[in-house]
Amino acid sequence: MSTTVVNHPPCATSSFLFNEAIVRLPCIDNSTTQGDNDTSKCGNLILNFGGPGVSTMAIFAKTEPDGLASAIVRQRYNLVGPDIRGVGESSGIKCDNEIFNKRVSINVSTQAEVDELVARNKAMGESCARMTGPLFNYLDTASAARDLDEIRQALGDDKLNYLGISYGTLLGAQYAELFPDRVGKMVLDGNVEHSQNSMDLLITEVQTLEDTFNVFLGWCNTSSTCAFHNQNLPSIFDKLVDEASSKPIPAPGCHGPTPKCRPDVTGVELVSSVQGMLTSTRSWPKLSHALREATDGNATLFSEKLLYNGGNNSADPANFPMAFLAIACADGWGQEPISSVGESLNTTTTTTTTTTASSNRAASNLIARIMAARALAPHTRGITEGLDAQASCLGWPSPVRNPRRMLDAERLKMAPPVLLVNALHDPSTSVVWAVGLRAQMPNAVSVFRDGAGHGSYIGGETQRVEDEFLVEGRVPGDMTHYPS
Repeated sequence: MSTTVVNHPPCATSSFLFNEAIVRLPCIDNSTTQGDNDTSKCGNLILNFGGPGVSTMAIFAKTEPDGLASAIVRQRYNLVGPDIRGVGESSGIKCDNEIFNKRVSINVSTQAEVDELVARNKAMGESCARMTGPLFNYLDTASAARDLDEIRQALGDDKLNYLGISYGTLLGAQYAELFPDRVGKMVLDGNVEHSQNSMDLLITEVQTLEDTFNVFLGWCNTSSTCAFHNQNLPSIFDKLVDEASSKPIPAPGCHGPTPKCRPDVTGVELVSSVQGMLTSTRSWPKLSHALREATDGNATLFSEKLLYNGGNNSADPANFPMAFLAIACADGWGQEPISSVGESLNTTTTTTTTTTASSNRAASNLIARIMAARALAPHTRGITEGLDAQASCLGWPSPVRNPRRMLDAERLKMAPPVLLVNALHDPSTSVVWAVGLRAQMPNAVSVFRDGAGHGSYIGGETQRVEDEFLVEGRVPGDMTHYPS
């Protein structure tokens, strides 16, 4: 295996670079008895692992090949991992770390708390604009999808073959809408729907997190590897979050002259970390251990990473939280969606997110959504990545260039079958989103994994189905469920 970093020169209309990692592997033509190499059998498969804001190049650099894709996929394809605009090596967004590290609650309940949040968001966004330059205003997913087509052309491919996970599903779906006749093999795993109103968007994620947490609680009851086996973990967890909300729990492992994480953990931060640790069932024993330590007064394993020195070097993966926020706001996660199908497909929308909360209903609407979310999620309290995006985009100074809306189903009729994959108990991307996205993609084929965790390209039958679709073009039965 060899990994190549490709630096694309700036476009005539921009001053930023697109970079990608390419994993090159020998491609064997098994149709001959001699097993001769036949490069015509090889293609390129573009991967995106989500976020938004995750550096695919950083993942390529630190991950063994079998952690990127199965052996049969690596044999068939060159794996291509571009960092999308504003992320990692592709002119990664830069912001003021001190402002970013300021602790402001997203779980607001009063106008004063919203005003403080909006002031932080505005200052944060202005620092990003100042330190990043003009690119700051063009970090939306629709623009990134057009970049993918530039990469396709640079690779010399007639069609784009693509595996997108989590946010990568939104990137792939928007590519398919823009360029339906250029879609090759496309798998979207852990689906994001970009058309719900703000209330439905929040509640859908809130409920899928609460559901997955309940699956975790059930696992603790039956697994001796859980640190709370045969204990009343629901009650213990609720008490822990209450205590952390009243007085942050110390994180003694985060002290020092240049700490890399916060010295204590609030209730909101604890639940946010739990969502991340529910992503893989393999991390559930560690999650239970972290909860055990927290009940003993040590929340180090839940402490948020700080960005004192990270994120302003474009190669630093610490760019992720800043890129997440900038892309989410450019995609309108903090704004109501437009109603017209395809309205922003070929036009540029420059609506700016709310700059003051006190003069309109944005603040009270957010507070109302949070109140409803708390009621529907008694353990996880409505704290999700989606809430972070909705709250943090209030007052954000960049334009919304990719508002939430329905995909253009008529255009998508021109695309070949696209495989949509989702776990039934995903802590981040609900099966509801997978069904909603399916309704907008007439040629989509849906399969479901009857299990927990974020994404299903993790081995087992579901990954086998994804591999067969990518390598052989074998389309599974629509609406099939797999146990693993």
